[in-house]
Amino acid sequence: MGLIDEAMQNSKCIISVIGSHAGEGINNILDRKKADIQKIGKTFWIVKSSTISPSEVQGICNATPIYTLFIGPASKGGAKDTKNETVAKSYSEDYRIWHPLPEHLTPVTGKLDSQTTALVFDRIETGFDEMINLWDYSEQDDQPLKLSLGRSTTHAIQKDPKNHPDRMKSPHRKLIAIARLVKPYAVWVDSKLKFGVD
Repeated sequence: MGLIDEAMQNSKCIISVIGSHAGEGINNILDRKKADIQKIGKTFWIVKSSTISPSEVQGICNATPIYTLFIGPASKGGAKDTKNETVAKSYSEDYRIWHPLPEHLTPVTGKLDSQTTALVFDRIETGFDEMINLWDYSEQDDQPLKLSLGRSTTHAIQKDPKNHPDRMKSPHRKLIAIARLVKPYAVWVDSKLKFGVD
């Protein structure tokens, strides 16, 4: 069974708008992350969004493994190319005990601060010829899905918010990739090399 079938059978997921990063195109990024998985069994994907936190992702995934649907922006230029190339060196599942990122992992980069997080994947599939209808998803039972700059990654459940007045105006998005989360599912990352208890 492919990841798309597995993901669509799960009522919960994470939806994330994907774009180029620090001059690196989407296809190169995805190929590099897939190479990480081949080498060490997993990869780390930085997300900057006010709607997602490691503890929330861990709580959901401990109950039922979930998937991330990477989608294109509503319009060309809708996902800004992140310029920051700060390299993460450490990660923590609980913001208390820190570990160095695995050896042989390609650089995990982004705009790092005290609340920067990363999702952890063990499978990524690309090459889909599919469109996603965001009207098929809600953030909560009665709240339509909302994606914008600063909240481009969010939890979602497969539930149509019906004719909610705040539904997104452009619901159809290209499905770029699907990734499966693996334990520890989501972590905090830091640019300093940290060991043990902070």
